[in-house]
Amino acid sequence: MTDESTQLPFLITLGEQLAERAERDEAEQERGGRFRRWSGGRARRSEMRGGRTLALGGTVAAAVAVTAVLALTVDFGGGDGRGGRVVAPTPATAHAVLLDAARTAQAQPDAMPGPDQLFFVHSLTTRLQSGRPPTAANTDAITFDRRVWTSPTQPGRLFETAVTRTPLAGGRAEQLGNPDVPQGVEATGGYQLGALRLTRGELLRFPTDPAAIVARMREAQPGATTADLFAGLGDALREAPAPPALRAGLYQALAQLPGVHLVDATTDPRGRPAATVGFDNRDGTRSELFLDPDTAEMLAERETLTDPSLQHLSLPAGTTVSSTVYLRRAAVDSVSDQ
Repeated sequence: MTDESTQLPFLITLGEQLAERAERDEAEQERGGRFRRWSGGRARRSEMRGGRTLALGGTVAAAVAVTAVLALTVDFGGGDGRGGRVVAPTPATAHAVLLDAARTAQAQPDAMPGPDQLFFVHSLTTRLQSGRPPTAANTDAITFDRRVWTSPTQPGRLFETAVTRTPLAGGRAEQLGNPDVPQGVEATGGYQLGALRLTRGELLRFPTDPAAIVARMREAQPGATTADLFAGLGDALREAPAPPALRAGLYQALAQLPGVHLVDATTDPRGRPAATVGFDNRDGTRSELFLDPDTAEMLAERETLTDPSLQHLSLPAGTTVSSTVYLRRAAVDSVSDQ
């Protein structure tokens, strides 16, 4: 990451707003409120995430791909920099971190939703939106409050509300007054693991041996690259549930992938202690996963530039182009439960 002096004031303001929101959530959690901590997994990134259109002030702005955005060197997660203890595994390698996460995941309570329950995830995501062609004058950093309820057997619900918009050209962050308008989510038909779609029963019976996990993923996606496997395993840990033994197997499978490395970050984007692993994609970006060392929960994810020339962007390596922090995951009884 580049020196903090290159960051513009409006992006610092955006970070402060995210930090304030996170602090309110922490206070609710400590009081046993709606953000009680859960150490489970996460659902796959799908059509409900990036690439959706969003109505902003009566106009529709499309979230553009990394290849068509104007990014800046900024941490979009909004942490306050207070990370507590330093997370430094011994030995300090991605393999050691992931095997430790596997052992920790195995020891966690089973938080799989029941047959009639839904899986709820609350997160904050910041990404870029731009006109075509993207310029500093027509690109904004948008922060979304995202809440999603999913189930293999019953309709779910999605709220993805834009809460902050900041022009990249500079200026004050705008608070967006978008109402919470739910979007219907069909029953998913199963939980996703890479290209595999599994019923609840199939997920409970899925092999937990890391080699068997990877073999099943490759069978479902012939020709899958290591980057595909990293993304699929990460997706299975983000917004999808999994029993403890399978979560442990997913981390062990990540540990066996060539090219996965330890990232020099000991806190997640909102300042929580984290062990961080990454994978450098061939498109000039790096995918990073932030893991809670105490629970093996996926705390956050981030996409950064490693080779801006491959994205045809005149930006320094280390530029953050998107970031998501996860606030709550839980098995719930209805789409009104959080």
